[in-house]
Amino acid sequence: MGALVGATVVYLCQVLGREHPELEELQQRSFKMLAGAAGAQGIETQDAFDTWYVEQQLNNPEYFIPRLAEKLAEIVGDEWLFGQF
Repeated sequence: MGALVGATVVYLCQVLGREHPELEELQQRSFKMLAGAAGAQGIETQDAFDTWYVEQQLNNPEYFIPRLAEKLAEIVGDEWLFGQF
């Protein structure tokens, strides 16, 4: 799930965060999430990371955003404090 969260934060930074005062910190944290998820799967080089990123469809928000929503729904169930998107 870390890869999905990391990819979502990277995407949100690109789309919504350009003027955010903490943009650099948010980007660094999202890259660390992605690096941690990749490392947990044995990814050690930049080339391997680039391939993994595409294979996992982490470059495709039409894939990773709904997938993250599914994972969150599995965890949270009916206990949402706000409406789902």
